[in-house]
Amino acid sequence: IIPLVAGWYASQVFDPVVMVNPADATQLLMFVTGMAAPAGSGVMSIGLFTAPIATPKVWTVVGQILLPTGTGTFDSTDVRLSSVQYVGSTFYLYYTGYNADFALGKIGLATATVAAGPWTRHASNPILTGTGQGRNDGTGVSELSVLAESATVWSALYAYRGAEVLPGLRAATSTDGITWTKAGAGDVITKSPLFIEYHQLLKIGGLYVVFYEMGNTTNRFRINVATSSTLTGQFTDFAGNPILAGSTITGTWDRWHVATPDYVEITANSGQY
Repeated sequence: IIPLVAGWYASQVFDPVVMVNPADATQLLMFVTGMAAPAGSGVMSIGLFTAPIATPKVWTVVGQILLPTGTGTFDSTDVRLSSVQYVGSTFYLYYTGYNADFALGKIGLATATVAAGPWTRHASNPILTGTGQGRNDGTGVSELSVLAESATVWSALYAYRGAEVLPGLRAATSTDGITWTKAGAGDVITKSPLFIEYHQLLKIGGLYVVFYEMGNTTNRFRINVATSSTLTGQFTDFAGNPILAGSTITGTWDRWHVATPDYVEITANSGQY
């Protein structure tokens, strides 16, 4: 759908977060992480694409909207998209920031009133770290997937790095989307020794649903789904997992891995995806 080009997403484009544009009900917004060359180690930044709802396979690049600071901050070398919420008249963009060491990830927040920006980093950054906020989670945290259930109830799941690399997901709650408290007794999903990092949290009726990637350097990444009646309870895997896996067909673009899942439901005249 999006061909790689020279520049900020020359080697990879991933972590899609798709939503209907609040300012234009006929348009989709897709926030993404882009990785410059070389593949696997290029600088990560966050960008934006748009597409008509009627033709959601034809995307137009808007450009980069959030870059690393390039200074000694927690997000000086790379920024990776985690999730986006639109509340009131404000976009809340959550991202994982890195300062050279990927084991020391921290979560930041940027806000804007227009999807293309300008985006402003919050003064309280980083808003979630490996230590503090009610619990220590090893060396770092990443991929805070946020769900604004109401103006004062914000729920999230996040990945962390402990003695094992990316062993599972844990919960956090907030009353404003800015100040977060780690919740629950520990992992709500554990798949060690496989990695779980990027995921998407949503709620259908009274059920929390999480789509998550699972794999590692020797096991192909695939996408699973799990559910729970509570944010902090153990999530139960769908019996039909994985819901999406690599094609295994030589020459196809998705032969080996599928990862960084996103789900968008469109209830406009165009129907649902």
